[in-house]
Amino acid sequence: MTSTTTMASTTPMASTTTMTSAITMTSTTTMTSTPTVTSITTMTSTTTATSRTTATSTTTMASTTTMASTTTMASTTTMTSTTAMTSITTMTSTTTVTSTTTTASTITMASTATMTTAITMT
Repeated sequence: MTSTTTMASTTPMASTTTMTSAITMTSTTTMTSTPTVTSITTMTSTTTATSRTTATSTTTMASTTTMASTTTMASTTTMTSTTAMTSITTMTSTTTVTSTTTTASTITMASTATMTTAITMT
């Protein structure tokens, strides 16, 4: 079997395919049978296949895409929050103060007085 493939691709679509297939088969069978059970079989098989494929492909593609997108979004959010807090604080405080004061006082006073009087009268 001989296969030849030629392909040229250009990127307009025109496709031309030419295929020639020729198969030649010759089969010869010779059988001789005698009552003594002798069997001789001769088989000759010849197959010739020739395939040639030529493909030419031209493709033209034009693509135009137009997209228009409009998005409108309206959002309204309403939030109401009510907080109630009740706080009760009870404090009991007991303070015990024990104070012991010891004062030792020693006072020493020494006083010396000197008086001089001068009187002049006219």
